[in-house]
Amino acid sequence: MTSKANKIPVDMQDWQSQARRVTQLGWVIWGVAMIAQFLNTFHRVAGSVAVDKIMIDFGVTAATVGSVLAMYFYVYAAMQFPSGVLADYLGPRKTVTFGCLLAGVGSIIYGLAPSVSVLYIGRFFLSLGVSVIFVSVLKIQAVWFPSRYFARVSALTGSLAGVGSLVGMTPMALLVIAVGWRLSFQLMGIL
Repeated sequence: MTSKANKIPVDMQDWQSQARRVTQLGWVIWGVAMIAQFLNTFHRVAGSVAVDKIMIDFGVTAATVGSVLAMYFYVYAAMQFPSGVLADYLGPRKTVTFGCLLAGVGSIIYGLAPSVSVLYIGRFFLSLGVSVIFVSVLKIQAVWFPSRYFARVSALTGSLAGVGSLVGMTPMALLVIAVGWRLSFQLMGIL
């Protein structure tokens, strides 16, 4: 025989099932944003595997290619405060979506570049696009997960983002060898 005190009210059961659905949806939204963060860290290092080929194609020095690649870090650093404003104003999902589209266009421009100036433009747009992703991922974590999970999800975010850096090196180098640096960046832009 059970007493009324041991039974969970129907409203409480509904609340618990809704909370589970919200948490599951949070993991889906976070997962999609993490794919974008993976590409963010991928692009951070991927340019370095094609330096020698870019130098040959454009007849420039390593310093010139290095300055093109450094564009990523300058834009990324400058955009951190505006990234937070965009994530708050537009919401992190729209910010990630627009960022990915802009980064894709930038990567395609980078791969199609007929001159060093267009390389700079492509790298600028790619950097501008990926610069909004990390802050948006943190916003998604803060909104979609209970605060007690923030550290765990942040650690998972960092770990998975690190995999993007690893893929940006050897696998990207193999892709550059197989299809060339231009097509590699065009494919990454489409992805």
